[in-house]
Amino acid sequence: MTASRLRRLSATQCFKLLRSVHVGRVGISRPEGPLIQPVNFVLLDERVVFRTVSSLKFGAAAANAPVAFETDDYAADGSWGWSVLLTGVAEDVMDDAERRQLRVALLRSWAFPDADRIVRITPATVTGRGFGHAVRALAGTGM
Repeated sequence: MTASRLRRLSATQCFKLLRSVHVGRVGISRPEGPLIQPVNFVLLDERVVFRTVSSLKFGAAAANAPVAFETDDYAADGSWGWSVLLTGVAEDVMDDAERRQLRVALLRSWAFPDADRIVRITPATVTGRGFGHAVRALAGTGM
């Protein structure tokens, strides 16, 4: 049996990696079964923030619900890779002043350029793992 190349990442390392990408996947549980949707996002104050439209089934189900959020990056040749998973509660940003500030900072929704709903996930857990130079580079930064 060979040793695994995977290494656990600290929460600090996970947040650093989350800042390096802008597409992730949000998973929710619905009565008809799990649903996973890709979103483009930003990380603000260690919270994942994205836009969506209110009319989607995903949008209605994610309001104030427990969710999972995953993102990753990797080399096509398999020489390095990482994955970060967080769990938390998705909540609508309702305060008008905060919504105006977030609209400036947020990426536009790729699928729905006029997305009117801003959702924030506050993490309860953050875990990650990786291998190859991505992990070595993080270790070299003292992270």
